[in-house]
Amino acid sequence: MEGFAEGHGRADLDVRGHRVVTDELDHAGFDLVHARAVLEHLPARDDVLVRLVAALRPGGRLLVEDVDLADGLVGTGPADRAAGRSDGSGGGA
Repeated sequence: MEGFAEGHGRADLDVRGHRVVTDELDHAGFDLVHARAVLEHLPARDDVLVRLVAALRPGGRLLVEDVDLADGLVGTGPADRAAGRSDGSGGGA
């Protein structure tokens, strides 16, 4: 893990990578859990989400960033239609 995942040289930031389906997570061991573009690819995403929440300390934060492609189309959401991009030429909603 390089770049962002190195923690930007901050001594108070411990960045770890995990295989969220199989790796053990410390119960109530984290102040922040960040999962970006991960859950959308996992068939057992609900189970993984439960594990990530359990890994948070009391008052901890879970940050999940994923794409919702439920309709299978990109560029056809309400914001795109309002901007006149209903032809799929723009970003998502």
